[in-house]
Amino acid sequence: MAEVTGSVSWTIIATFITALGALIGSIIASVIAYRGTKSAQRIAKENLSMTAELERIKFREKWIQNLREEMSKLGGLATTLDDSDSEHRTAHMQHFVKILLLMNPEDDDYIELQNMAIDLLNYWRDGDQKMNKEDFKPKDYVSVCQRILKREWTRLNLEIDKYKEEQK
Repeated sequence: MAEVTGSVSWTIIATFITALGALIGSIIASVIAYRGTKSAQRIAKENLSMTAELERIKFREKWIQNLREEMSKLGGLATTLDDSDSEHRTAHMQHFVKILLLMNPEDDDYIELQNMAIDLLNYWRDGDQKMNKEDFKPKDYVSVCQRILKREWTRLNLEIDKYKEEQK
């Protein structure tokens, strides 16, 4: 009978060791799965952040191109100051308003650009006698527009460089 009891003890010990091994194995598997999930979440979050950054860069580029187009249209129309056609004046007003809406009022050159455009609008709207066609200096207008666009392109390029650096 002692032999049976001894073999039962080894059976219990073997069962216990097997159960303990399975428990330790499941704990290790759980830890690995948890770390894998956390790592996947971190990567997904980084990818989402990078995707959002890339979309913002694309939006800024499109915005700059749109601003340049409106600035050039207004500048081109400004060379025809003596045109009194109401459609022509409406086009001037639309480009002027769009530029102001696209611009950041805190931009260093915003006030100067706004004042130039207001002078032009006053001339077109009222046939303002205080302003002659020669008073509008396309060179000054172009200079202000170039400063604004240069700053924005520089900012865009910095964002692109930062994005590329984060991709490494």
